[in-house]
Amino acid sequence: MQVKLIRSLKKNGLVRVKAPSLGDPQHAAVLLLLCESGNNFEILLTKRSESVTYHRGEVAFPGGMWEGSDSDMLETAFRETGEEIGLSRDKIEPLTTLPPITPQNRQTVVIPFVGCMIGNPVLTAQTSETDCIFRVPVDYFLCLDNYQSLLINYKKFKKNVPMVQFHDYRIWGMTLRIIVGMLNCFGDANIKCNIN
Repeated sequence: MQVKLIRSLKKNGLVRVKAPSLGDPQHAAVLLLLCESGNNFEILLTKRSESVTYHRGEVAFPGGMWEGSDSDMLETAFRETGEEIGLSRDKIEPLTTLPPITPQNRQTVVIPFVGCMIGNPVLTAQTSETDCIFRVPVDYFLCLDNYQSLLINYKKFKKNVPMVQFHDYRIWGMTLRIIVGMLNCFGDANIKCNIN
């Protein structure tokens, strides 16, 4: 399945999404990094610091807001990945661009990119933004027994959302939506849970 996933991602192609125009909604880019681990792949994730403005303590991909010096959204993903986890762009093989997604609690358009990490470089978390860096085997997301429900506060209501618990890490929200979307679309995973 994982060889098929990589082949499908490469076949989809990489689109270098243009930088936003003035007056457009805020834009951000994230990088879903696949890391080789023997015959399998793992997804690299971070746990956000408690000192950041948004999504404190949540699991996320490396990434962040577009800046005027970024020529396009892929450059945003590269820059933010370098800042957050110390991974230089020469250690990333970009594979594809996923459809834009919007977090449910913000008016930001997020462009997800998928790439493979080349080799096994040393990564360093920028502690002002990132508490830690960890990896989850792709197969872990394919096992439906790993999906649970998490009760969150959403606007003025409580809401149950899908969540995957991996050791001490809760993976949910936009991060989980991107992972499941990629696996369903390019890996024929057929993971069914109310994840929108």
